[in-house]
Amino acid sequence: MSSRRQVVLLALWAAFLALVVLVYVQIRDRPPSPPQAGLGSLSQAVFNAETGAGPPQQRISLAPAHQAIVSPDQVTWWDAGGGEHLTSNADQGLVVGSVFEKDGFRNYTTEGGVPLTTLLLVLVPTLIIVMVIVILYWRQGAGGPVGLLRSRSKAVGNDQPLSTFADVAGCDDAKLEMGELVAFLRDPDRYRDLGARVPKGVLLVGPPGTGKTTVALRMAELLKRLGYSRRGHLVAVTREELVGQYVGHTAPKTREVLKRAMGGVLFIDEAYSLHNEGYERDYGQEAIEILLQVMENQREDLVVILAGYKDRMDTFFQSNPGMSSRIAHHIDFPEYSLDELVSIGDLMVAEAGYRLSPAAEATFRDYLARRRAQPRFSNARSVRNALERARLRHAGRVLAGEATAVTRDDLMRLEPEDFLASRVFGQPPAPAPS
Repeated sequence: MSSRRQVVLLALWAAFLALVVLVYVQIRDRPPSPPQAGLGSLSQAVFNAETGAGPPQQRISLAPAHQAIVSPDQVTWWDAGGGEHLTSNADQGLVVGSVFEKDGFRNYTTEGGVPLTTLLLVLVPTLIIVMVIVILYWRQGAGGPVGLLRSRSKAVGNDQPLSTFADVAGCDDAKLEMGELVAFLRDPDRYRDLGARVPKGVLLVGPPGTGKTTVALRMAELLKRLGYSRRGHLVAVTREELVGQYVGHTAPKTREVLKRAMGGVLFIDEAYSLHNEGYERDYGQEAIEILLQVMENQREDLVVILAGYKDRMDTFFQSNPGMSSRIAHHIDFPEYSLDELVSIGDLMVAEAGYRLSPAAEATFRDYLARRRAQPRFSNARSVRNALERARLRHAGRVLAGEATAVTRDDLMRLEPEDFLASRVFGQPPAPAPS
C-alpha cells in the first residue's frame, strides 16, 4: 500500500470517527422539544410580567436561572410557572429592541454562536481519537491502523537495507540452494521463452529453530528487490489461520489469507498439520484443495513456501500427491553444529547490546554442548531462551551489589555465573548428537 493511500485512509478514519462523535454529542445533549410560541406570545408574557397581570403560564419568568436565551434564529424562554417555550424564526435585533429592552426589561441573554462547552464536548474526544489513530498508524508501520486486523506479515520497501542469506547464521547448504533458486528467478522471462515453467513452490524441512522462517523472509525481500514479486511481503500462517472450526468456515478463512499474500510470499509453518488423517470432522483438506487451486491458476502472482519436520512432511505429501507435484524445491535444514550455535549466540548478544567475558564464552559453549544433547532442544530458539534467562540472572546479580560499585561495563557484561545457575549444569553432560 502506497504512502499516499495510507494517508488518505487515515484521514477517512479520522473524519468518520469525528462525525460519529458529533452525532452522538448532538443526540445526547438534545433536550425535549419545548412548545412552539410566536413573538406575540413572548411579547405578551413580558408585558404581563411588567404589569403583574395574568396567570404564571402567561408571564415570562423573572428568575435569573430562567433568563430567556436570544439567538439569531430563535428565542428559548420560560414562563413564571416553569414551562419552557421556543419562538422560532426570530430576529435578534427585533426581539431585543422591541420586546426585552422595552421599559428597561432585562431578563434575557444573547447568544451569537455555539457555546464553548459544546465545542469542547465535540473537539476534545475527536482530537483524542485522532491522536490514538496516528499513534497506532505509526506503531504499525506499513500496515497502518488497518494492519491491526491482519495476520502476521512483513512488507518490504525499496528504502530498506538489502538483506541476504549471508545475514543468517548457519544452514550453509540450505542458503546455497535458496540462493540458486533466487538466481533462477532473476530472469523468469528467459526461462519462459525456452518453454520452462517457473517454479513457485518451495519446501523447507528441518528441526525447530533452524532458521526456516528467517530464510523465507530473506527470500521475500530478495524477490522484491529483483522486481519478481509485485509487493514483496511475507504472510506467515499456520493451520489456525487457514482451517475453520465448523462447516463453511474454512473456505473464507483460506481465501482471505491467499488474498493478503497475493503479489508476495505465503509461508505456511508446520504445513503437515493441515492434514489430520483419521479425524472425520477435520476441515484441513478443504484448505489444501483451495491452496492447490490457487497455486495452479495464479502461480505467476504467488510464491508458496511450506515448512515442517521432514518425516511429517513426507507423510503429508503421500496423502496429498497434488501438493507434492507443485513443490519443485525441497530444501533440508540440518541441526546446527556447536560452532554455529555459538556464532548465533554471539550475534544475539551483540544485537542486545551485551557482551560475554572470556570466561563466560567458555561457559556458554559448555552450556550449549550440554543443552543440545538433551530433549526438546530447538537450536537457535533454545539459544535465545538461554540468553534471555542469563540476562535476567545478570540483572538480579548486578542489582544485589552496591550501586556505587557498578560500572557501565558491569551492566553490559555477562559472566559465567549467569549461565552456571541453569539446571543444565546440574546434570552430567551427555554425548553430543552426531
